[in-house]
Amino acid sequence: DLVANYHYNLVTNGNNKVTQLTATYTINHIGASFHNGLAFVLPINPSLVSSVSGQLLNGGYEDVAANGTEEGTANNETVIYVLGDALHQTGETITVTVNFNTPIAINDLGVAPYNTFLISNSDRVREVHLPDNAPTSKAQRLGTEDDASNAALGIYYKNAQNLPWALNIFDTFVPPTEKTPITVTYPNFVIWANSGGLLEQQWYKQ
Repeated sequence: DLVANYHYNLVTNGNNKVTQLTATYTINHIGASFHNGLAFVLPINPSLVSSVSGQLLNGGYEDVAANGTEEGTANNETVIYVLGDALHQTGETITVTVNFNTPIAINDLGVAPYNTFLISNSDRVREVHLPDNAPTSKAQRLGTEDDASNAALGIYYKNAQNLPWALNIFDTFVPPTEKTPITVTYPNFVIWANSGGLLEQQWYKQ
């Protein structure tokens, strides 16, 4: 439903602590009529952020505080919107800059792409994360319908066949045509997913 390239840049001080994070997302492909949004999570208190700029808050549901972080999240999560609605943004590049009022240790921010997630069709509680990345405190419907997430086991955003709902690929990727299952376009995808990424690592090159 949404394919995007991303790039993160960290600015550090003399103590090698992060004072600024820049996230650049380019929307490459929209494969459905859904009004999907895109955001990422930093595992820190929102009060550590002084400002956020560059967000495209065009979804009509985004609720952000004065510092640009999402309102109403847990104390150990900072949600940063990239854009609220990607439907008509194919080819667009959004650059979001996050400034910290207290320098942050690099390890405390986690690893790029910092738990990036999709917000399905402008419904804020419907999140789609990369496999085994936990949802935010605002997410609902985990483990419903075709989702086999099980928080007690640390399993998130996979179906009953252990296939992920989202992918992070360090290469060029051509998405399947609309309504064509990824398992049809890329037959080795199932082998790769069920091996934990050990087999068929070039599955996306057909």
